[in-house]
Amino acid sequence: AAGARGGGGVRALHRPALSLGGRLEFEDGTTFRGRLFGAMDRAVLGEAVFNTAMVGYVESLTDPSYREQLLCLTYPLVGNYGVPDVQAKDEFGLHAYAESDRVQASALVCGTYCDEPSHYLARETLHAWLERQGVPGIAGVDTRALTRKLRDAGSMEARIVPDGHPMADTTDWDAGQRVAPLPTAPRPGDVGVPAWGAGSEAERCLAREATRAGAAVYYGRQGEELSGLRVLALDCGMKESMVRHLCERGANVTAVPMTYDFVAAMRTGDFDGLLLSNGPGDPATCADTIRSLSSLLADVADVAAAGGPVPAVFGICLGHQLLALAAGARTYKLPFGNRGHNVPVVEHETGRCFITPQNHGYAVDATSLPPGWVASMTHANDGSNEGIRHEYLPLSSVQFHPEATGGPVDTVPLFDGFLRQCRDHRVSRLHASLGSATTAPVSRQRMAARAYSVRASPGAARSYSTGTAASRAGGGIRQHGAPAGAEGVRHFLSLYDFSAAELETLVERAIAMKHAAGGDFPLQGKTQVLLFNKASTRTRVSLTVAMAQLGGNTLFLADRDSQMGRPGKFGEPLSDTARVVSSMADVVSIRTGAHTILEDFVRHSRVPVVNALSDDVHPLQLLADVMTVVELRGGIAGKRVAFVGDGANNMAHSYARAADRFGFHLTIAAPEGYRPLLSIPDHVQVTEDVRAAVQDAHVVFTDVWSSMGQEDEQAERERVFTPYQVSPALMDLARPDALFLHCLPAHRGEEVSHDMLDDPRSAVWQEAENRMHTAKALLETLLS
Repeated sequence: AAGARGGGGVRALHRPALSLGGRLEFEDGTTFRGRLFGAMDRAVLGEAVFNTAMVGYVESLTDPSYREQLLCLTYPLVGNYGVPDVQAKDEFGLHAYAESDRVQASALVCGTYCDEPSHYLARETLHAWLERQGVPGIAGVDTRALTRKLRDAGSMEARIVPDGHPMADTTDWDAGQRVAPLPTAPRPGDVGVPAWGAGSEAERCLAREATRAGAAVYYGRQGEELSGLRVLALDCGMKESMVRHLCERGANVTAVPMTYDFVAAMRTGDFDGLLLSNGPGDPATCADTIRSLSSLLADVADVAAAGGPVPAVFGICLGHQLLALAAGARTYKLPFGNRGHNVPVVEHETGRCFITPQNHGYAVDATSLPPGWVASMTHANDGSNEGIRHEYLPLSSVQFHPEATGGPVDTVPLFDGFLRQCRDHRVSRLHASLGSATTAPVSRQRMAARAYSVRASPGAARSYSTGTAASRAGGGIRQHGAPAGAEGVRHFLSLYDFSAAELETLVERAIAMKHAAGGDFPLQGKTQVLLFNKASTRTRVSLTVAMAQLGGNTLFLADRDSQMGRPGKFGEPLSDTARVVSSMADVVSIRTGAHTILEDFVRHSRVPVVNALSDDVHPLQLLADVMTVVELRGGIAGKRVAFVGDGANNMAHSYARAADRFGFHLTIAAPEGYRPLLSIPDHVQVTEDVRAAVQDAHVVFTDVWSSMGQEDEQAERERVFTPYQVSPALMDLARPDALFLHCLPAHRGEEVSHDMLDDPRSAVWQEAENRMHTAKALLETLLS
């Protein structure tokens, strides 16, 4: 596949690298001699900056944020893995291995240049690529001395001049001119062509020169949790990997130039969120954009005050600075900037430190933030601001680059947080269009204002990353919900397979069916097959009775009744079982200790598949729990829910996703070592303090301490979890009208005291009955 993209082998050179000498000269007179590669006959002028990254020179060179800069790499060896096919496109029509369609930096400076690359993706040498792009490089420079110079004296103007060039004997820096800006896609600077003095960075908006010529739409993956969301991306010199992250999660991205009237576009309500991209230069020169953003922020405040749906806004790098300026804050130029892949950033809310990739020369003055705005992150080394957010509106930005191309992937989940806020806007608009009350959606938006806390585990962050360059050119891995199966078939593997609005409708339908007179049999003639690898009383009875009350039939197969997935000569591949069963049944409900069995079954099933429990999540139980709270307390949005016990089990994961879908505040109280294993929404709190979690809660839920193959850990778990037993005394810390829930079976004397199940605050028996009613609503939705 790689060969098909690039035309095999590394291209031959027109002129050998390092065959010509040259000088790197600074405006203060300091000179470094070296050997040239790339466009060796070209003299250039620009701001010299250094980057401490060890890899990623292709991504850095094509990053528009480096426009008109001489990029000095501190890592001593450059060119050793060559250059891939920079024109190759991924599934979204974006460049697979580059951040734009051309080299953006004016020149490259390095210590040692390698002209014999070794990498399976290499299609040409760095020298050949830069030569073709008309960009010079200089090697043999003492980059340690150069970096110390820039660190101590600050970034400054520099030029590269080949030996024998007409500019070699000139000391008049006014004669060193950058290329005059072209109408679109201007090229970095040459020495010796007009208009440097009249077009300095202080007077030019480099971002406007780096923006795209026209609008373009990039369609996201279908079938993802967030598919169908619409994001407007303001291209201020945008890296394409930012668009890729949004598309991988299912969003449709409309990228527009800085001259586009994005305020009018957002006022139409057609977009769920606005992305403000990175870009080059001084943010203060983008006056028109700042004024437009200020107007948009005023619109957002007015809509929020009226209880209307508020779109999400997320800024990155230059976009962070523009959002701050539009809000009324100030920016300033850093002495030498922050550029590299190992920059530590501390998140204020959690105290956690993240390693981030960065590339900026300006920063936001956090002390100048107006009321309503707070600093959310800080650079651990120099104390500069790294993030801001509005106190209650979904407006936020970060100075670093969460898209991580290249660089560490610690903060990639920020894209998930942004899109979750976009989804909240979509749900709010749906409520408004249906004429329903807006209190729940607005409370979700206020709650989601903190959605940029990076709460995912390192493993989760890696799972969302773009991975290697090879993986970026191909497909990806689904993170939530059902994988692709038969076209047009709806499955229910997790709450993320249904939108928030659909889940609310499902609960309302279950309540209506519970109180209906009966006599309607919408599923007459339909058959449900139950495939249970794990025994259960409530799940089997609730699904069987639900199907019967709807007029259908149920066939139950225990583990001993099926060859599904059994290894060895007498077993049957899961794919075969799925094909056979789904050819005869109308719906298959599976209860298993391995979520991967569900996912594999779905890939070969012709009919809907229901997750009746897996080791990851238990969505059927969550529907019953939410229904119980809605029935008894009128709703769950905005309420405080405490999960007490094993934070790593499937019910904790389910509650975390339910908090995301239904808009309640969740705190998980679990001992150290038993915290959630899956990534959880940013607004979910995790603590070891069980009393603090239960304090003033509307709902308290607990589950068994040992299950799903953990029975051999029983003694240790009893020791660790004993302080987490739910009793009437613990419930006294909750609100007077608080509800106690337990999915059953209960181990009295362990996770719950002997007298708690029959306490007046316990709703476990109604909760158990509601399993049947929510199953009826789900089966009807999937089959009717």
